[in-house]
Amino acid sequence: MTPEVLAFLVIVPGAIWFGGSIASTLLGARIASSKDAGALGRFAKEYVQLAPGLFGGSGFLALAAGIWFVASSKEIGFGTPWAILALVLWFVSIVLAATVVGFSWTRVAVALGHAVGEEGGARTPSVDSANAPTLVRKALRLSWVDIAIRTVVLLLVFWQPGS
Repeated sequence: MTPEVLAFLVIVPGAIWFGGSIASTLLGARIASSKDAGALGRFAKEYVQLAPGLFGGSGFLALAAGIWFVASSKEIGFGTPWAILALVLWFVSIVLAATVVGFSWTRVAVALGHAVGEEGGARTPSVDSANAPTLVRKALRLSWVDIAIRTVVLLLVFWQPGS
């Protein structure tokens, strides 16, 4: 595969992985600040259903292309510290988002009466709905931590310290 194709497979899915997480987190924060529990529950449910395929899929595609790019590069290689750090942090972000962040938003959806995987309208909120504000703050905090990791990856990839 040519370096241009590999670069394309890193940049385009990487932009979806990075930009989509920022857009989703900003949207979630805005909905949370509106105090509309119904909208927040619907958002959390949709986020949990959309994120794995869109962000997980694009993140893994870009990560795989990045690994291939480093492996086939004469200039970078696996001995380059910033490249290894970027690839490791990229993987950490994907795992963090797929587990901790995803589970946090799932708890928000369930607490607000929107069980993930169910079709149709909302059910009666669970007894945990009083905990929803705490769950939302935690989900947003974890989402921002994930975005911080993604930002470090992006800076490493474009800055390429020492290169």
